[in-house]
Formats: sequence, structure tokens, C-alpha cells
Amino acid sequence: MSLLERRKNETKVTDYKVRAIGAYEEALQYLDVAEKMDSKRCELHLISPTITMGVFACELFSKSIAYACSQRSEIRGHKLKTDFYKMFSEETINNLKNSVYDKQHLEEYVSDIEELFEVWRYNFEYEKKTSHYSFVLEYARALKTECERILLEKELLPN
Repeated sequence: MSLLERRKNETKVTDYKVRAIGAYEEALQYLDVAEKMDSKRCELHLISPTITMGVFACELFSKSIAYACSQRSEIRGHKLKTDFYKMFSEETINNLKNSVYDKQHLEEYVSDIEELFEVWRYNFEYEKKTSHYSFVLEYARALKTECERILLEKELLPN
């Protein structure tokens, strides 16, 4: 039996609180790796893995926020704008806008990066290489801050 088959048979955690914290903690790890790679991206040619890790951190922070705010035990989807951004409260959206440099284009940029994880994992297959490279890590950091605010407010993280 393959690892994937065994994984499908395992019991999943259904407590939204555990999922919210778990997604947050994993997002921290991916953001940490992305930031470390970002500091060496030019000398080591790490643009693709940096973008991939950064966007995945965005997805996990977004899922953590969605779990904490909806109190649902199952959150499906991977698209940053289509699946998560639309679930955010007005307060969260305003906080995110106030945390990024280009406030006016936040929604447009989130739409632009929503599929970067899928695209950049296999970037060699595409002729045109596009991204909002600097926005990915900026948005991940903004999501981290907002996620921490929400988890503290909901008493899911210790003070």
C-alpha cells in the first residue's frame, strides 16, 4: 500500500481549532523557508522555490483564518481569491489592505497570484514567466499578522 493510500485511511482531525492552529504553524514554517530562500535567491537561483513556498504559506495562513472565523471543520480549496479571500470579513480585508504597499490593487494581485503554487511548481513548462514576486512574500507576511490577530482574539493562541 502506498503512502498516499495509507494516508487516506487515517483518521483526520475534525476540530476546527486544531486545524486553525495546525495550518498557522505549518504556514509559519513555509514562510520561514521562503524568507530564507529569498535572501539567497539571486546567487542560488531560488526564484521558483521561493514563490512556491511563499504562495503555499499564503494558502495555509488563509485556511487558518477561514477555520478560526467559520468554525467549520472542513475548508476545501486552494485558490487564494476564489476560495479564501471571499470568506474574509471586511475587517480582515481592511487590515490586509493596510499591511501592503499597494492597497488599491490588493484584490487584483491576490487574483493574479491565486494559482501561482500550481504554475510555479512546473514553471519550466511555460514560456512566459510571470509573477508578482515581491507581492507574494509581502502578502504572506500580512496574512501572518492578521492570522495571529484573529487566533489571539479567538483565544486559540496563548498571549
